[in-house]
Amino acid sequence: MSPARGPPVATLEKYGHLQRQVELTRSRTSFAERLIPRTRKKLTPAEKVARKDNHDQHRADLNIALGKVIEVIWQQAEALHKVFPQHDTDYYFQQIIQNAHSTTSSRKVSLWNTFIFGHKEDGELEAEPGEGSDPLQGAPRKSRQLRATWNAMSAEEKIEVTKDSVKELEEFCATKALAI
Repeated sequence: MSPARGPPVATLEKYGHLQRQVELTRSRTSFAERLIPRTRKKLTPAEKVARKDNHDQHRADLNIALGKVIEVIWQQAEALHKVFPQHDTDYYFQQIIQNAHSTTSSRKVSLWNTFIFGHKEDGELEAEPGEGSDPLQGAPRKSRQLRATWNAMSAEEKIEVTKDSVKELEEFCATKALAI
């Protein structure tokens, strides 16, 4: 029989601290929860039943209200189908629901975006064809050059350079917002 072999003593010394860790019996709480200890009032069985009944009544009222709203939306979809018979009522219902999730507000056009837009329109950000030119490297390099040019301008120069392109970019953004 061979003698029992265990890990070398150096290994036990090296990883000994891992065996001495304190195990936590509860999951970690966030910092905010640790600051303020929460005290909770225990509910009696009667209070639990009352709370459950209140919750069930609220859920029933909400479902009735949502049903009425869906009926109104469905009526609007039917009206759209009568005006535009190319699609069925389900299509218009889905379009109305989807438009509720679309963004309705947008940021105003910045001078920097207008400056970049003007140079895109001029084709300056396009990669130059030639030997060894990588189209993915051309635009970032030119953007850095444009940024250096932009930072060298004064506020009046920036306004003067971008005044013609602001209307174009606003029209472009409005057209893009209407695109489906």
